[in-house]
Amino acid sequence: MRIMFKNIINRYLVVLIFILMSGYVSKADTVSDLRELLAPYGSFDFRESGRNDIAYAIFQDQKQITKQMYLAALPFACLAIREDPSFPKQFAILNRFGQQGYVFEDTGLCAEVTRTRVNELELLILGNSHLQ
Repeated sequence: MRIMFKNIINRYLVVLIFILMSGYVSKADTVSDLRELLAPYGSFDFRESGRNDIAYAIFQDQKQITKQMYLAALPFACLAIREDPSFPKQFAILNRFGQQGYVFEDTGLCAEVTRTRVNELELLILGNSHLQ
């Protein structure tokens, strides 16, 4: 009985470790994909705040994040984010000072952003964003 209990616990630990590792790898893949997809907009630092459940892309070359840049960059970011359930709920695209930009309030909508027609995309994105 005691041996059987240890075997069950060991199996649960292996499964738990596998789940935790797969989430970690998924996060690394998402950040790598973000770097690749957002490269045309300049280099950026990626940061997360678990306290606020938000991720930041801080563009080093940009003094200001314009609405046009945000609307162009966010759909590409959503391509990387949409499949990662462990990604923070909000995603911010900020200038090099981290003081100005836009925050997409619900990364759960990224799958919808990638499917939306261009003429409706601005309304969907800006309707779910706020200025930082």
